[in-house]
Amino acid sequence: MKIAILILRILAGVLFLATGIFHFMNYEVMAVYVPLPVGSKYFVLLIASIISISSILVMLGKYVRESFFTIAITFAITGLMILIPTIHYSNDQYLKLIQIPNLYKVVIATVMFIALIASKPKGN
Repeated sequence: MKIAILILRILAGVLFLATGIFHFMNYEVMAVYVPLPVGSKYFVLLIASIISISSILVMLGKYVRESFFTIAITFAITGLMILIPTIHYSNDQYLKLIQIPNLYKVVIATVMFIALIASKPKGN
């Protein structure tokens, strides 16, 4: 059982690390959709850093629960921050394409919140 949990934790960490790396590689493109007047590129880099560091901690087995909460909060904030304004401009084809991954972020964040809240923390 411990090996299965270890494998699942590493797979989740790799998946989230890939998401962080994707944000690093495409931060200039993603920054266009961030509804901030200034600093949108830095915001995307900050989000990429948070996701990457949290996913590395998950793979290492350090602060796993806290890291999953951090990733869930980051996904929820960024997903909603991009998704809500783009719904108002849904006639634009590019914005329709942007809505789908952000909807996935919100769904993943919701599932993570439910799983983390429903599960019992270690030591209790």
